[in-house]
Amino acid sequence: MIKLREQKLRRETLVEQVAAHLQEMIRAQHLKPGEVLPSEIALARVFGVSKPVVREAMKSLEGMAIVEMINGKGAVIKSLDNKLLCIFFDRALQLQAGSRLQIIEMRRGLEIQGAILAAKRRTKEELERIRDMMIEARKHQRDLEKHIEFDLQFHLAIAAATHNPLIQGVMEALWSSLRGPMREMMQRSMKGRELEAIRKLHEAIFAKIEKGDAEGAGRMMALHFDEAEKAFDTIGLMT
Repeated sequence: MIKLREQKLRRETLVEQVAAHLQEMIRAQHLKPGEVLPSEIALARVFGVSKPVVREAMKSLEGMAIVEMINGKGAVIKSLDNKLLCIFFDRALQLQAGSRLQIIEMRRGLEIQGAILAAKRRTKEELERIRDMMIEARKHQRDLEKHIEFDLQFHLAIAAATHNPLIQGVMEALWSSLRGPMREMMQRSMKGRELEAIRKLHEAIFAKIEKGDAEGAGRMMALHFDEAEKAFDTIGLMT
């Protein structure tokens, strides 16, 4: 009698297998942005596949923002990129009920930690950048588009001062997705008194970062988000 036993079959196509091996090679050899992968011919020989299979695998990695194809060079390791995160957050806002609240909750944690780290790590130049964006936002309180942009840059300058590229990349993606809701909120609810409250909180956050008061910077950023959440909730933008 023939005996059978369970077997785990590999469902991946050759293209998927080559792409997976290439990702593992990049990780194992700690390849850095700007380094060039071997040619299609060399990779096809190593993996025992045709050049079109390697080419499709490279396209897959390019779609994941791991490599970029450069004429005359081939496949080059790409710098950390948040484009896929931007797409993810945009889709969340479009499709998922309650996603605005969820994104605000996520951003709150990142921004509080960002303010704490910025207070500990900021350089003189980064502190000046944060101050400049705060001043510009205050100067353009009557110009909604410019005010939103400088408000954004104030928060991104703090993220940059963390010296943590992961926090910075996620923050940039979050802010990209929130531009529309932020504009809507400010158009519907932000009067002189509300803008003045934001200005004072920005100044308080900056003062704590300038002093190197990490705990105080986190506390002021938390208060800033308490106010932002109230504003969103008041006009029904939390869903």
